[in-house]
Amino acid sequence: MGIVITFPAGRVRPVSARDAAERRGEIHILPSIRIERHVDEVTAPPSAGTPAGKTRRRAR
Repeated sequence: MGIVITFPAGRVRPVSARDAAERRGEIHILPSIRIERHVDEVTAPPSAGTPAGKTRRRAR
């Protein structure tokens, strides 16, 4: 999975999200899409006020 991650310093380097996360232990560098989807599926209760379909679509 080649992903382009932009750091605050302004560097753009193609890095595998999984590899970078495992190497640095920083999960926040992962794509926000992945994090959102994970959070929605795990923490968001079924009756959060928005249909699961809508939430899932937004996460993607």
